[in-house]
Amino acid sequence: MIRLAVEVRGGSLQFGDLFWLSDWNPDFPQDQILSLPDGYYHITVCTRRPELVILIENQGCCRAGIRRKDLTKADPPVYVAADQINDQRSTLCAGTLSGFLRAALAYEAVFAFPFHGDELMYWLTEEELETVRTGLEKQPFGLSGWLGMDMSFYSNASDNMAVIMDCGDLEVLYGAASEAGYKKLMEVMEGLGEAI
Repeated sequence: MIRLAVEVRGGSLQFGDLFWLSDWNPDFPQDQILSLPDGYYHITVCTRRPELVILIENQGCCRAGIRRKDLTKADPPVYVAADQINDQRSTLCAGTLSGFLRAALAYEAVFAFPFHGDELMYWLTEEELETVRTGLEKQPFGLSGWLGMDMSFYSNASDNMAVIMDCGDLEVLYGAASEAGYKKLMEVMEGLGEAI
């Protein structure tokens, strides 16, 4: 696939075979004409029908999507793949779309929480991970293979969250939406981890 910029002039965009340019005829079939207001657009052109992409990582490193064969399922699984044209390998990221969305939104929320540690992320030891596991409640959603890591989510209040990222090393990101939620979280997280 390729993404292209296009300027629309005259209120429509016509799609035709490249070889038509050798014998140009402005009378395109109606099902190959798209009415659009004049302006600039970008289009993505595919050589095969794509899967349903639901999220592209903010730096374009990978994408998550639903396979075509799963589109008829009520809550289909979500797969993740490197965002490169030649890399078609994908791995299961979440067993359900609803679980994927919960995990992806929780992960993004932690970055936006107004109450968080002095640093963004911390390294954890196995012993510190065990403290998190015993002191906080594991959430029923997570991500596998996202940017080469597995993510688990933990909390002890409705407005706080700790995200454990396992990429061979253990990293944690945590925060809360309220001061009370942050204090409750810090009953477990205080003193854990080394700043990255």
